[in-house]
Amino acid sequence: MAGHAAVRAKPTRGKSRSGIVVTANNRTVPDDWPDYICTDCHPATRAKRIRSRLESETPFSPSDMLSILHDDVSAPAAEIAQKLRAITPKSEPARHLLSMLAGWQGDMAPNKLAPTAYMAIRQEMTRILARVSDLAGVADTEISRLPPGVSPFTHLWWALPDQLRRNDTSLLGGMSWDELLLEAVETVAQTFDPQPWGDAHRPIFRHPLAGAFPEQAAVLAPTSRYVGGDGDCVLATGSLPQSGATAAYGPVAKYIWDLADWDASSWVVFHGASGDPASPHYRDQNERWARGEQVPACYSRENVRANSARHLIMQPS
Repeated sequence: MAGHAAVRAKPTRGKSRSGIVVTANNRTVPDDWPDYICTDCHPATRAKRIRSRLESETPFSPSDMLSILHDDVSAPAAEIAQKLRAITPKSEPARHLLSMLAGWQGDMAPNKLAPTAYMAIRQEMTRILARVSDLAGVADTEISRLPPGVSPFTHLWWALPDQLRRNDTSLLGGMSWDELLLEAVETVAQTFDPQPWGDAHRPIFRHPLAGAFPEQAAVLAPTSRYVGGDGDCVLATGSLPQSGATAAYGPVAKYIWDLADWDASSWVVFHGASGDPASPHYRDQNERWARGEQVPACYSRENVRANSARHLIMQPS
């Protein structure tokens, strides 16, 4: 049954008198909200990180906003790493794997090995959780193929940190979290290939026309510079839980609007501003996008004209 809730009855999260409004694709429903709203939203992890930085760094400037857009700290990664450091694996390879997490605080920096180790372990934890909860079989059923085609692995990936945090064993089929952690570490250690996160996580772009024109696939979907971050970071370059460490999605565009001086605004897109593969502007922004830099976003008519390479005037007939 559908209906409309009164404005006062609608759920909100994180009310603030500071004048700061934060959203990061997160559900605005408080954890104890009694009604079902939806599942197609991310946890509030990234929104909390943005808010904590805004409230701790005031006053802030546009350059501070750029730093926030490129923030690569993952709170779930730090929590899970702490849990992992508390267990004692049996094998030497597993102990060596966990040694990569020593002192790591959850920053998904491209030059570090720890994020790569963490991602491999968390993905294996998700696979084990799917197996022992008997939800793995749902992935091959017709219902999981219905649009939007969300896999149970994806739901379990997002649910896992909270379940671990609360020691919720309801989906573990009689297993304890320590047992799950140990199995995940021992399994990953058998085949783990240590490499910096930037190499393991390098995005692979896919163009919808590449399948129809395979000879042009490399032109349509250019390669990317390495990046940091992951799906739990403000720099949300996420991997699919069943598809390895490669970044499968990320911020298409990052922008900062300066309300005091609109012509001081900036933006960047993941490959380039042009949609024409033959244009020099089809792929000329990827380096800046990956490094956490931006380009001017002209706003006023005068500034747009002064910085335009070509003008097209369309007259009605």
